[in-house]
Amino acid sequence: MKRTLSKVLVAIMLVTVWLSSATFVAASTTEKDATRAIYVVYDNSGSMYYTEEGQTNKAWSQAAYAMEVFASMMNFEYGDIMKIFPMHNVTTEGNSGTNLLSSIEITSENDITKIHNMYTPDPGGTPYTQVHNAAKELITVLENGEADEGWLIVLTDGTFDSDIPDDGLRKDLVAKAETMDNLKVQYLLMGETDSLMPEGDGSIGFYSKNVITSSEVIEELAVICNRIFTRNEYTGYVSGNVLNFDVPIGKLIVFAQGKSVSINSLTSAEG
Repeated sequence: MKRTLSKVLVAIMLVTVWLSSATFVAASTTEKDATRAIYVVYDNSGSMYYTEEGQTNKAWSQAAYAMEVFASMMNFEYGDIMKIFPMHNVTTEGNSGTNLLSSIEITSENDITKIHNMYTPDPGGTPYTQVHNAAKELITVLENGEADEGWLIVLTDGTFDSDIPDDGLRKDLVAKAETMDNLKVQYLLMGETDSLMPEGDGSIGFYSKNVITSSEVIEELAVICNRIFTRNEYTGYVSGNVLNFDVPIGKLIVFAQGKSVSINSLTSAEG
């Protein structure tokens, strides 16, 4: 699944934007953002690619798209950290790659190509192992003060079949969310599934959601990104080509998708 994703950074109060289509416009104030470590567990099991009936499954591409979105939102230049933990080893050079990786560090927007070119030579079952691995490393990162806040994000399409937590999926994810005050957990279940959906609890930093269609994925990603990056979605009326904000803006992100999307120009009130 190919998407067009555009990110625009500005430091302005009044912005003029020409858009043919956009999912959301998010803005943050001029205050310095906290640094974040986002650790993503990527389910690249066989069922993410094909159903039991042998039909093509879009879940893998939805998960890859989600990871590209997260990477595009990061403030790498200010110390944000992103790392991907696939359940099965991958290459980042397409199906011609030979260097198998158990994790991938994303250190800049240029590394989004690593996500786009990820290939799984041997997709198998759905082990829970990488959830433990990612959480353990993320806790160490937070304990060492390498980031102000950590997010463990699990992108999957269903039931885990090995290394399953003794206390069950929800209790384990809740326990991970409760490990530290600045550690949050986002569980995103993709596609139609018979898997048990763990109930989220925002009061302890555990969030859970099931999305089925591509449009639902896009809508939920807007919610998740605004939650993680503490940004506000612009819901005001656009008068002609002008967006007006009543607070100082430190960053404006135009999140656009679709073949017909184009962002032709953006100009501040000062020109």
